[in-house]
Amino acid sequence: MLTELVKDSIKKHSLKESPRECCGLIIQNNDYFAFPCKNLSATDNLFLLSPCDYLAGSMQGKIKAVYHSHSDKPDFSEYDKQQAKLHNIKYVMYLIKKDSFYEFDPNSEKLNEYIGIKFSAQTNECFTLVKKYLLKELNIKIGDYTWPDNWKE
Repeated sequence: MLTELVKDSIKKHSLKESPRECCGLIIQNNDYFAFPCKNLSATDNLFLLSPCDYLAGSMQGKIKAVYHSHSDKPDFSEYDKQQAKLHNIKYVMYLIKKDSFYEFDPNSEKLNEYIGIKFSAQTNECFTLVKKYLLKELNIKIGDYTWPDNWKE
C-alpha cells in the first residue's frame, strides 16, 4: 500500500501544506495512489477531511487508508485511533521532521477499551478502571479501596 509513488505524493502534499496538517486517502484501483483532500480544520495541528473529497475519492477506487501529516509529533492521537476504529480503516501518518511514515491498523493495534464506559460507583469509576487496566495490561495488582459507608452514587 505504501509504495514509493504513494510515499512521494504524501510527502509533497505534507510539505506543501506545512505547518498545517495535510490529509487525504490512499486508494486502490489496480495500483495504489494518494488522493489529496482538503483539510477543513480551523487549526493547524488537526485535520478534518472534506466529505466532498472523501466522496470523490471513493469514486476513484477502494479507499484503503486515511493519511495525514504531523510536523514533529510521532504519535497518533486518541481521536485518530478512535476514528480509525469507528470507520475500520487504517491511518497513515507522515512525520515531516523525521521523514518517516507510521501506520495505525485498528484491527491489529491494542485499542483503548475503556473509553465511553458509563460511570458507576464501585464498578466503573476512576479507581476501579485504573485498577482493572493495571491488572489486565501490566499485570500489576493493587489492593481494593474501602468505600465509606455514606457513599452515594
